[in-house]
Amino acid sequence: MKTLGMIVEYNPFHNGHKYLIDTAKERTGADCVIAVMSGDFLQRGGPAFMSKYDRTHMALLNGVDLVFQLPVVFSTASSEYFAAAGVSILDKLNVDYMAFGCENDDYDALYSLANTLVHEPIEYCNELKKQLRLGYSYPHARNIALDKYTGNNNLSLLSPNNILGIEYLKALIRRNSSIEPILVKRIGEGYHSKNIDSLFCSASAIREAIYNMTSVTELNLPKNIEDIIYRKFTHSMPIETDDLSVIFNYKLLDLIAHNPDKISTYQDMNPAITAKIINEYSTFTHLSTFINTLKTKNFTHTRISRALLHMLLEITSEDFDEYCKNDYCNYARILGFTSKGQEFLSQNKKLESIKFITKPANAKSTLTGLDLKMFNTDVFANSIFNQIEFEKFGAEFFHELTMQPLMLTD
Repeated sequence: MKTLGMIVEYNPFHNGHKYLIDTAKERTGADCVIAVMSGDFLQRGGPAFMSKYDRTHMALLNGVDLVFQLPVVFSTASSEYFAAAGVSILDKLNVDYMAFGCENDDYDALYSLANTLVHEPIEYCNELKKQLRLGYSYPHARNIALDKYTGNNNLSLLSPNNILGIEYLKALIRRNSSIEPILVKRIGEGYHSKNIDSLFCSASAIREAIYNMTSVTELNLPKNIEDIIYRKFTHSMPIETDDLSVIFNYKLLDLIAHNPDKISTYQDMNPAITAKIINEYSTFTHLSTFINTLKTKNFTHTRISRALLHMLLEITSEDFDEYCKNDYCNYARILGFTSKGQEFLSQNKKLESIKFITKPANAKSTLTGLDLKMFNTDVFANSIFNQIEFEKFGAEFFHELTMQPLMLTD
């Protein structure tokens, strides 16, 4: 069985995702498509637009055969760790291919950049330090340093899809993985485009249109995706950043009152961000406006969002470093599968490199140490997400430990 892996968010699933799956399957002849998908909270530091179970359903209806959850400690991490953790799971599953979209599908050029970033020649490092001293944010400084070191115009790296693509290649290089990368050139609207008239409109455009109560049928989505969104709209979605405001404000007030020193221990915090949080906490009204208050030239909106989310989810820098040293994630939580995915699981149920978690309630008897701690963080994050759904829409509350994988049969 040839296997094709992807690391995804599907927030929500759209025609561009379908194009990537279909194109990669055609190029590889893969029999089984495996997605490692973010759960309740995402890489840019906010909650998912809709439940991971609904997003799993969308994926299984549109060409994915098996969906595993990327643990929240990594689904909310910077691109480097998001990619490294996802690749570690796919590598331990022994997938044959890994597909991802890029603005530029020139494999040799992207691989060369990835290789430079992995091995960090001294000339590149010196230039990077110089740009950081000039006050540029790390992503911008990195791109300038790469441009000067390679002599090429690497401004295209600023696009989110190319940044992630290079991080995937870096992770494959570092692991000396046998997975063959499949680069598919992105088509349609740009990552941040708000145009909803295109057949390939962006996830950002879809979310904004739904927030603004635009008709789902105007969004150029696969019909089965429209049906799910139509059924779920105002019953359990859409979820927005400010839906976290009340619970986050309580968390912030509790820390300020009882343990302000702890703020600096969370992943993605640093002394400057911590000091500004303590100075500005009394102005808090909504999470989105607080993020805008805290962001600076050196600390982007996304960096602040991640730091605050890690505070809410109790993800400390110390724990995060330990997870990374433990080879990221050594279990694979199954969210859903088709008959082809079930066949993969049957053939690989005795893999020594990774443990499958089918029933969350059994995790305590399957996992130990750091892996169990990581899994419990996912359970905690899901409880917060479910509470938001309940408070906002009156959605039925299901505890994570009672959930079963979604099985989609032929």
